[in-house]
Amino acid sequence: MEKIKAFITAFKSLHGEINCPQLIHLDPFSEEGHRKFVANNVKANTCSRFVADAVTILEKILSD
Repeated sequence: MEKIKAFITAFKSLHGEINCPQLIHLDPFSEEGHRKFVANNVKANTCSRFVADAVTILEKILSD
């Protein structure tokens, strides 16, 4: 549990949120949100950065 808390704290300190809709400022699960998600290429332009940051945080936590 401590490592999970450390991850959440570190990710939130970088991005302010941990939930997808809040991070990308739209609801990708709604029809309109999904259209915007695809049209703006959010997966490549935004989500990939969040994934990269998550991996970096996890690598640090797991190596400690």
